[in-house]
Amino acid sequence: MLKFRIFFLIFTMLSFSGCAYLSHPKETLFLKGMADNQKAMQAQLSREEKQFNRLKADLEKGRLPKNTQKKRIVSRYGEPVLCRPAEGASGAKESCFYRKPGGFSTPIILLDLDAAGRMLSWRIQDPDKIS
Repeated sequence: MLKFRIFFLIFTMLSFSGCAYLSHPKETLFLKGMADNQKAMQAQLSREEKQFNRLKADLEKGRLPKNTQKKRIVSRYGEPVLCRPAEGASGAKESCFYRKPGGFSTPIILLDLDAAGRMLSWRIQDPDKIS
């Protein structure tokens, strides 16, 4: 009797699980696509966070020297969020911003580059301390 109940329960579960796909295939495939897309987005955010953490650690430990070319920085740490003309008279022509994924209250790394695309200086800003 117990074997029959287990068999009936398994049979019922398998029967009902297939009904959603058979009766609503477009909706089921849409939901599966959304789940796959969510997984891809999480993987991308994870990669970006690892690259940001590596950039921060390399800067703080002196493993990324001044005069490093922008293309080398981008190839190792990914594309910056934004690059724009530099402000101030420090000799920098471009400033590039890296931000840790996770919102606007995350740290920012600013890299100042010269006209040849070499890093002149860097700084890490905590957005909570920016006035």
